[in-house]
Amino acid sequence: MTHNKYFFSGRMVAVRQTPGGGNVSQEFVPESIEAGPHEKDVLPVSQATDPYGARSFGMNPMLLESIRMSDLFWDLAKFTKFEEVVDQIYFNCVYATPWVPGTHQASRNTGMQSAVRGVSNAGTPGTMYTILLKLYIMQLTRQQIKSMLNHTDSPFIKAAGLLYLRIGMADGFKEIWSWFEPLIDDKEQFCIDGTPATKTTIGEYVRRLLTDQVLVVRARFPIERALARLMVSRMPSKAQLSGTRSFALFAPPCIPWSHTACRQAECTLLEACSDENPSQRWPNHSAVPPCELRTTSAT
Repeated sequence: MTHNKYFFSGRMVAVRQTPGGGNVSQEFVPESIEAGPHEKDVLPVSQATDPYGARSFGMNPMLLESIRMSDLFWDLAKFTKFEEVVDQIYFNCVYATPWVPGTHQASRNTGMQSAVRGVSNAGTPGTMYTILLKLYIMQLTRQQIKSMLNHTDSPFIKAAGLLYLRIGMADGFKEIWSWFEPLIDDKEQFCIDGTPATKTTIGEYVRRLLTDQVLVVRARFPIERALARLMVSRMPSKAQLSGTRSFALFAPPCIPWSHTACRQAECTLLEACSDENPSQRWPNHSAVPPCELRTTSAT
């Protein structure tokens, strides 16, 4: 357990008054300037709010509160350009967990009026997720997110881009597959918590973000099942799976597709990937997934 040093300080009051910690949206340029960023290109994210009316962007409430009260979050306000914030990921992120490894207790504190005494099991918010909240406030454009997903300097920059989409994606996750699919086979390696025990690849991390409901907000049932079915179409062979920790990481449970809403969600995801400008939403593909996905009979 750690003592919440901000409980009786002015920080908590400041968080209620200024939940953004001094961080503001990035400055957009007129559309006449081709380089951007342009406000019209901003990717819509979750409009969810916390109990006090401030935007939460779909982040975990306990984690969100801890980030807002952290010194790092308030210090990030001095960085106002997208490139500066990406540099902070490059230099400071060595793990991609919500909490600093070893500081968070999953069990709930009880007894002796723990909350009143300011005793917290929240731990210290991780650098990656602290910067992630900064990025939400900045309002990233589609081009900026794409540059993060294609970044070659650090896998943690890619991971931050993936988390930005998975946690904050609005509009029923309609675009999530078109963003994630090109990275499913990415072999670049990194350690999720900074230790060799959690070494993985960007491709495996993509699959975990689409199936693991522990660290991210769960998608609505029809969308979740549609994503699972699309992932099965990209499931690697058994030979490719040899040496991995779990086959379940790649193969979601078998799903009965008699549910009308699920089939409609699958069609919605496919249609979102084949709009008038597929190069923007489906960067590495000129067509939608294989046609058999549209016509597979219900099981």
